[in-house]
Amino acid sequence: MLKQWHKWLLLGGDLLAMYLALILVVLLENPDGFFRAWEQHFWPFAILNLFFVIILYNFNFYSRRFLPVSIKFSQVLLKTLAVNTFVSITFFYLIGSFGISPKSNLLLYLIFFAALFIIWRDLAGRLLVSRTSTKTLLIDGDERTQNLFRTPDLRMACVLADSREPLAPLLEERYDLIVVDNKSYLNLQNQLYPQLFQQTPILNSTAFWEEYFRKIPLEQVSTYWLLNGLRDLDRREYETVKRIFDFSLALLIGVIFSWLILLIMLAIKLLSPGQIFFRQVRLGKKEKPFTVFKFRSMIAMAEPNGAQWSGKNDYRVTPLGKILRHTHLDELPQLWNILKGQMSFVGPRPERPEFIPELKAQIPHYALRHLAKPGLTGWAQINYRYGDSVADAKEKMSFDLYYVKNRSFLLDIKIILKTAAMLFKGEGR
Repeated sequence: MLKQWHKWLLLGGDLLAMYLALILVVLLENPDGFFRAWEQHFWPFAILNLFFVIILYNFNFYSRRFLPVSIKFSQVLLKTLAVNTFVSITFFYLIGSFGISPKSNLLLYLIFFAALFIIWRDLAGRLLVSRTSTKTLLIDGDERTQNLFRTPDLRMACVLADSREPLAPLLEERYDLIVVDNKSYLNLQNQLYPQLFQQTPILNSTAFWEEYFRKIPLEQVSTYWLLNGLRDLDRREYETVKRIFDFSLALLIGVIFSWLILLIMLAIKLLSPGQIFFRQVRLGKKEKPFTVFKFRSMIAMAEPNGAQWSGKNDYRVTPLGKILRHTHLDELPQLWNILKGQMSFVGPRPERPEFIPELKAQIPHYALRHLAKPGLTGWAQINYRYGDSVADAKEKMSFDLYYVKNRSFLLDIKIILKTAAMLFKGEGR
């Protein structure tokens, strides 16, 4: 895991690469009138660089995934540059009110930026990867947490400890982090208290998973944690702002893509017998049932024997349906559910009532996901693959529980941006 200051360091280096690339372009094109040309280019490119940072963030360039530079890094960078090119062209040629119209300049800028970015990230990767190992004391960790610490990507130098044996010798050393199993946390408070003066972060296992992996494993959750962790659920101001945002964005998207909606309706009608829209009952907030709308992507009478999970490469999906599902265009009619207030853009995906009894029986605290309004996309959707089983539903529930506890407008915006990046990369189901 990258520490917060590492991410700020990467951001600072990226911005430096952007502005150095711009300086090189202006010097090359305007060697005699540099300062005047720089003044013309600075503010338009300052705005453009802000978009570049958002694009880099959405392609995960501020995670440890792309440190150091690798073949995968280069492949994703090419996609990122393609998006940057599209944004740049749109920015300069559609807005066109900046007094400059870069042509060769823009191409040179992207080339210089790519070269400087690769050099900087390779240097930063070599530096940070060798310095991001976190010395951690794990006390009474369960098997899953122990296995997690052995994962090379986590880069944690872990010391295992058993609270049934003396901890004093171990606690005399300095640690970057101490993680204590939930069951032992309260009993070890007095022994751990002196670590506060060493300014060592001390987390129980649930808090560790939540902070480092943005999920809450259900086996780590106790009734005590639920009563304390979920006590602040009445967020009326947030819900009001979110409702205004949902309604406005759904209306805007509906108007902009009305031509595409009509085209898809016509294609479904011509290429596959049956209804254009697929209607299905789902459970919303507080388990209130509602009818969700989608473009039909399966053959007519796809469930002759009752409700069943939709799997990968499902034979019931039509050729057009595969395209709609891969691009998620089959979900455009859910804008109507958002306008009606039954759904939000962000939230746990609504489940079918036929599956709820089984899921509640096998997944602890499953009903808690219904404390939030269901969404078109969600924290589980951007962090876990498309699920078609109870085991998948259990894993996604750990992300849904994190969202229910930590939901905010900023987290919603992050999820929307990550979803947009995934759609561009073609990560459909």
